[in-house]
Amino acid sequence: MIEKLVIKSESKSLFLTLINRVLLEVQREKEKATSPWKSSQLQAVFDEFINLEAGLENGILLFPYGRKQRMLESTYFLTDSLEHLNQTPLGMLIDHFQEEYQRISS
Repeated sequence: MIEKLVIKSESKSLFLTLINRVLLEVQREKEKATSPWKSSQLQAVFDEFINLEAGLENGILLFPYGRKQRMLESTYFLTDSLEHLNQTPLGMLIDHFQEEYQRISS
């Protein structure tokens, strides 16, 4: 069940900045000759963050899996991978976004 949270403009600005950084890093990973990220993972991260961005444009932070389940699909890639994706620039940005996401949803 998708839940929504109306957020203040300063939080909106922070999240939009983080989302843009993630999307830029997804593009960089796609352009690399070798990347620990699979193309399907990159596409899933891209799609997830595009959806979050669309909600934020309307001042709403979306929780695709409900507010009690705050972990994003992108974060699962970091925890379930044997490739240490959390140590890549994209992984670090996703971690940072996830921390802010959890903080605001509490």
